[in-house]
Amino acid sequence: MDLRTRYASVAILESLNEGKIAIQTLFVQQDSCDFSGAWIFNYSDIEEINELLDRYLVITIGTVKIPKQIAESISPCEVNIQDFIDEANFKVKFAEEAYSRFLEEIEIEYLKYMAIDVASRKLLPKVVKKKPTRPRFFAWPASIDLNESEHSLKTFGRKSVIDGSDLRFNKVLPATRLVKFLIEMWRNDENERSARPYIYKDGQQYSFLPGCWLASRKLEV
Repeated sequence: MDLRTRYASVAILESLNEGKIAIQTLFVQQDSCDFSGAWIFNYSDIEEINELLDRYLVITIGTVKIPKQIAESISPCEVNIQDFIDEANFKVKFAEEAYSRFLEEIEIEYLKYMAIDVASRKLLPKVVKKKPTRPRFFAWPASIDLNESEHSLKTFGRKSVIDGSDLRFNKVLPATRLVKFLIEMWRNDENERSARPYIYKDGQQYSFLPGCWLASRKLEV
């Protein structure tokens, strides 16, 4: 992953029964994630699809098989939501373990200080037992099915349907809204981790997307 990367574009793609491709996109930056477009293409519009998705991270959903030529063209830049979820859960566990170690270090430091006799202790800088605030992270599920995005969005208390939307986007739109929500939750978690020096050490940096996605292909910086 190139840590200089400051933005990425994500496309959610579904092959429809009527020989068309539905695509909706997100533009993700360090501090924002916004809808950036929606298209319906024919299977024959391979050149246009390739041009649109150049340098995009692509997520495919649905049950209708994508035409071979399109599938081959998007394969190098395809990512999946399970990798995202797995990394999010791993990073939460990593941060919580770091917090526990930090509490142990505080306790050890304080006990060492209190073990010094009172007369000698008065000659030393006073040690006050720290009480760090526990970091709060999103309760990540073990898995997400983007084909059931409406259900997941309702579970998270988010609106899944926009009145008047093109019916051809009835799966792509909720999936895109769900991906947007998860990216925002990832960023909130990263803010929590980055604000605590005992979690991110050794030059680790805030990452606006999981490393597994940013490493999937060379992104523009």
